[in-house]
Amino acid sequence: KRDACYEAPTRHCILSVAVFEANKIDESYWRSLALSEIADAQAKAGDVKSAFATAKTIEDTKNRSFALSAISERQAKAGDISSAFATAKTIEDSTYRSSALSAIAEAQAKSDEIIASRSTYASAIKSAKAIQEAKQRPSAISEIALSQLTAGDIKASQSTFGLAINLAETIENSKHRSFALCGVAQAQAKAGDIKAAFATVKMIDDAFWRLYALNE
Repeated sequence: KRDACYEAPTRHCILSVAVFEANKIDESYWRSLALSEIADAQAKAGDVKSAFATAKTIEDTKNRSFALSAISERQAKAGDISSAFATAKTIEDSTYRSSALSAIAEAQAKSDEIIASRSTYASAIKSAKAIQEAKQRPSAISEIALSQLTAGDIKASQSTFGLAINLAETIENSKHRSFALCGVAQAQAKAGDIKAAFATVKMIDDAFWRLYALNE
């Protein structure tokens, strides 16, 4: 079957061969990383069944969570909200669960399920706040703010960006706080709010992260 795939390749069979080759990797972490990327590609190609099968074989929690988040986001974009929620509930890592819930909320908003969308965004923010490393929380929350903006809720987006900045400011370690604020500034720039992004950059103490934010 693999020989046939090489002769007449299709996306499905190429990804199947990729799974086969990835499972030859001896070291667990790198095998998990490779499989998570393949599951992501399968989900984006619309092959959710294969993506699930691949995700189940991933041993590393973070990489498995990444794969499941990709699947949940694909389900949400396809309008299968109930399945997207079911998948999101299986995601162990708070960062990726937050990302999946944010995608679901955005899909709900685009379907004019405004009240449901706001509730799901609240769950996404709750998940982002539960991220173990404090310096990672503001960036995750900023991504939710970007999603809210895409969904058309400008007021909620601004409020969520404000929350991200407030959380970043509570971080005592200067480098960690600078890293967090850098993530917020980058997200604000992506949102097109250059004035706010510059204001956030001015709050960054560490020269490296301040320059990194400006370069982005």
